[in-house]
Amino acid sequence: MTRPVPFTTHPPVTTRYLRWLGIAVLGLLLSACGFYMRAATPLPFNTLYINISDNSDFGATLYRNIQANSPHTRIVTSPQEADAQLLRHADRQHRRELSIDAAGYVEEYELTQEITFELLDGQGHSLLPITTLTTSRDMPYDPDDDQAKRQEMEQVFHTMRLALIDRIIQRISSKEVLEAYERTHPDAN
Repeated sequence: MTRPVPFTTHPPVTTRYLRWLGIAVLGLLLSACGFYMRAATPLPFNTLYINISDNSDFGATLYRNIQANSPHTRIVTSPQEADAQLLRHADRQHRRELSIDAAGYVEEYELTQEITFELLDGQGHSLLPITTLTTSRDMPYDPDDDQAKRQEMEQVFHTMRLALIDRIIQRISSKEVLEAYERTHPDAN
């Protein structure tokens, strides 16, 4: 009489071994190609003036992200006491009709958020020239559900502003800004 084969929920040892071996090889390949997670890059200056109110949603989020990215950088309220100045020149939202149905109602909008800024050192030298960052999203629209679509539109604009804040942080903490600051302030390090 033959014994029944016991039921097991685990794959055979060789399959588990090969799976872990594959994961290890993938990890080695990723590290060999130079892949690494982007870490916080501190700003090269100790004090920063920002001409955006920290009472606004955009400003408060920008201030928090700068502090998280560069904890040693103190945000000051006067440009005279700052080592650098982040100046916003424009902040615009656009809504453009992309498609209209046969009855003349909008079916889809293109939403665009745009911000223009520059970064100067304390003496007014440009560390990052005037830069415009833009992000766009397409959003379907239903005039029968106007209130909900307006709320959704505000949420989409909010999400785009958060994406632009991340891009601003990346730009002001870039190697280009660090090198420009070191050129104008060789005694800073």
